[in-house]
Amino acid sequence: MKMLVIILLLPLAFYSQSNQYFTLQTEIDARNAIFGGTVNEKGYNGVFKGGFSAQWFRVDAFYETFSQLSYRTAGVNITHLFRYNRALIPGVGIQISVIDKPKKLTPSLGANALLEYHFPRFFLSARAETKMRTDWDITVFSGFVGVGYKIDAGKFR
Repeated sequence: MKMLVIILLLPLAFYSQSNQYFTLQTEIDARNAIFGGTVNEKGYNGVFKGGFSAQWFRVDAFYETFSQLSYRTAGVNITHLFRYNRALIPGVGIQISVIDKPKKLTPSLGANALLEYHFPRFFLSARAETKMRTDWDITVFSGFVGVGYKIDAGKFR
């Protein structure tokens, strides 16, 4: 069975992606949903993103919400993509954000490691994140999985 999956997916490794596209994406913190987090029990932690990719560079704006902790954050991810013209795309980047908790607004920095598998119009993603939670003076690790949709930037020229 594993060999059949590999044979079916192998041609996608050579599928050339468009070099410039917009993205719409949603993610869920799998670690929080399954195990709970550093400071909380199990619960839904969702992220919504919109961004732009051009060859090896991606920038996206995001909004994250976690109602169990009354936690919201918004910010920007800046990511360097490796092998951007392949189906399997790894990347690393930084995150600059603002944490919005009741009666408290604090800046935050983070680091991301990204792995995406691209199909012609959509992609699946896995992202590891380490974030300095300045609202609690701790560093938190999160693991996100998601799905995204690509819009060819050439359509807007």
